Amino acid sequence: MDDIMNKTAIAIDVGGTKTLGVLFGADGQVLSVRRDRGITPVDAPAAVCVALYSGMADTLLRDAASRGLRTVDTGYCSIATAEHYTPLFYDGIAAAAGDRLARLRVEPDGLCVISGMLGHSDGAAMICGTGSSLYVREGETFWRTGGWGHYIDSCGSGFVLGRLALRAVLRAHDGRGAPTLMTELAESRIGRPVWDAYDEIYAGGRPYIAAFADCVFEARKAGDAAASEIFDSCACDLAELLHTARRRLGKPYTAILNGGVFAHHPEYAGAVIALGPSDVTSMTGTTPPVYGCAVEAMHDLGLECGEDFRERFMSSLSVISGK
Repeated sequence: MDDIMNKTAIAIDVGGTKTLGVLFGADGQVLSVRRDRGITPVDAPAAVCVALYSGMADTLLRDAASRGLRTVDTGYCSIATAEHYTPLFYDGIAAAAGDRLARLRVEPDGLCVISGMLGHSDGAAMICGTGSSLYVREGETFWRTGGWGHYIDSCGSGFVLGRLALRAVLRAHDGRGAPTLMTELAESRIGRPVWDAYDEIYAGGRPYIAAFADCVFEARKAGDAAASEIFDSCACDLAELLHTARRRLGKPYTAILNGGVFAHHPEYAGAVIALGPSDVTSMTGTTPPVYGCAVEAMHDLGLECGEDFRERFMSSLSVISGK
C-alpha cells in the first residue's frame, strides 16, 4: 500500500469553455493546476484541439519533472466529443507524453461527472454548459443520448438558450415578436443594440452566444413571458433525455446534473428534475469534473477513492487555484 500511495497521476477535463488539468498524488494531494481555453472539434479543426490537449499534458508532465518525477503513473482525460475522435485524441496526447506517462485513458466528458459523485459505478450524467448531453455508464460500457452538437441538437444548452434569447430580441425588433426584457439585458451585455452587433455575434462563436443564456434567467425572474417560454421549452427538452435513458435502461437509475448552466442557475436544474422520470434519482453535482477525472485515474491504478482522498483533493485544489 505504501508503494501505491507514492504513485502520481494527471487528470484533464476539457469542455466547450475551459480546460483544467491537475497533477496529483494517490493520496489526493494536488501538486499542480493548469488552465487553458476550452475547445473541441465542434469549434475548431481537430488538429488544433489535439495540440491544446497534448500541450496541457506536456505542461503537467513538465511540472512533474520539476518535482523530480521522471514518470507519472497514469493519466485520465475527459474531453467533450471524445467518442467521435478517441483514436486521434489518444494518439496525440500519448505521443506528446512519450515515456513520461506510463498509461493513459481518454473518454467523453460525462463519465467523470458520474465518478465525481458516485465513484466508478453505474449511473448517468447530464451535462449542461455551452453544450448539452446525457451519458449513461453500465459496467465498463457507456452510451449517450443527445449531444449532437449545436448544428444538429444541443437541446437546452447554454448555446441554445443564448441563441433563443437573441432570436427573441431580434424578432421583437423586427415586429415579429412581442417586446421582451431580454432586449435591454442583451444590449447591456454587448454595449450596443443587438441588431447593430451582427459582426460581433458571429465573430464570437458558440461560447459567446452561450453567454446570453443569462438573459433568459434574469428576464424570467422579472416575469418576462418570452424568457419564461424559452426556459420551459428548454427544460422540457433536457428532461426528455432523462426519460429516454429510463426507457432504454428499463429500470431506475441515478442521474447527476452538472455543467456551468446548472451550477449558476439551480432553478433550471430543479425544473429539469421535476419534469424527469419520477423513479429516477436526480441530483446536482457538487464536485468539479476534474475531480471525477482523478477518481477514474485512481481506478486505473486499482484504487477506489474515499472521503479522505476527496477532502484532500478538493482542499488542495482550492488552495493552489486561489479559490
